[in-house]
Amino acid sequence: MKRASIAAISFVALGLGFSIPAQGQSIQIGPGGVTVEPNYRGDRDRDRYRDRREYRGISSRDAARVARSNGMVNIRDVSERRGRYVVRGDDRRGRGMIVTVSSRTGDIIDVERERRW
Repeated sequence: MKRASIAAISFVALGLGFSIPAQGQSIQIGPGGVTVEPNYRGDRDRDRYRDRREYRGISSRDAARVARSNGMVNIRDVSERRGRYVVRGDDRRGRGMIVTVSSRTGDIIDVERERRW
């Protein structure tokens, strides 16, 4: 009898041990007291609701900064075309130049300088 009751208790304890983690709940302690959130899903849905367009690349102002770091002094126009910024302006000698910058990475794609004869 003693052996049967120990076996029954151990089976019940073993069954509860496997089912308790599956029924986890969130408990919050706040000014209103202790509250239990029965439908707490944890961090599983964190990525689902995040904006997937979070990183949109560089702005037109950043493209102008990249062009300035490449020798452009006077910036006339910054326009965006097909995933790249086209920055038009002059270098320090007054010659016109066009710098093409990737709108995603900020890398310089092309530099064209005007030729004056």
